[in-house]
Amino acid sequence: VFHLVEDPTRHPLTPEAWTVLELLDGVRRARSVALLSGLPEEQVYHILSELKSRGLIRPSTLLADDPLVLVLAESGVVRRLLLYLLEAHRYRVQLPLDLKMALRLLKERPKAII
Repeated sequence: VFHLVEDPTRHPLTPEAWTVLELLDGVRRARSVALLSGLPEEQVYHILSELKSRGLIRPSTLLADDPLVLVLAESGVVRRLLLYLLEAHRYRVQLPLDLKMALRLLKERPKAII
C-alpha cells in the first residue's frame, strides 16, 4: 500500500508508471494495483520500487481490520477471477494451493473467511 508524496510531473516517467501512479490511493495494495492496471505483476512491483526509490511514493499504513479471504478453488480461472474481484474491493486475499494448506492458514488466522 503506497501513497503519493511528491509532484510526479517533475520526473520523467513512462506511460506505465503513470498508469500505476493513477491507481495509488493509500489504501489499495500492490497486488490490486497490478490487477487493475492490466500490466504484468512483476512489472508493477518494479515500477513501485522505482517510484519509491525516487521518493515519489511512500508506504502507507495498512488497516488492521481489512478482511482476509482464503480462495480455495480447483480452477485457476476461478481463483484469479475471485482474486481480482475481492482485491478490487480491498479484501486481503490468499490463494492456498490445496485444502491442507488452507487449513494450516486458518489455524494461523482463525478470523479468515474461506
